[in-house]
Amino acid sequence: MISAAPLLRRPLRTRFWAAVAVAVFLFYRLWLYPDQQWSPIPTRESQVPVLETNSTLGFGAIYVVSKSDSPRRHGLLQSANVTELDLTIPAQPKWTQKDLDHANIHSKGSLMAWLGHRHLLRQ
Repeated sequence: MISAAPLLRRPLRTRFWAAVAVAVFLFYRLWLYPDQQWSPIPTRESQVPVLETNSTLGFGAIYVVSKSDSPRRHGLLQSANVTELDLTIPAQPKWTQKDLDHANIHSKGSLMAWLGHRHLLRQ
């Protein structure tokens, strides 16, 4: 048979610890910092300042390595327009089999990405 006594004490313990938590919160807010005005709505002064940057995030330019027929390119350009970022997407050359044979990378996708970045750095 299960005793009902532990079940009755549990809500009292919960209420006790909730009251302790509220007391600690009020002590922290009201007694340690009495000069500050506390508001549930953040004021302009309490918000984190936003750093002023230009359309290239403070860099000279933002370059993007992307093929002209990439399915991600349209979404990237839309995102750049919404965020007012200035992206430079240089045209990538068509890689020949000779270009692909000179590298020691086994995956074709990794090789194409590597060649694209190398081409961008050379420009």
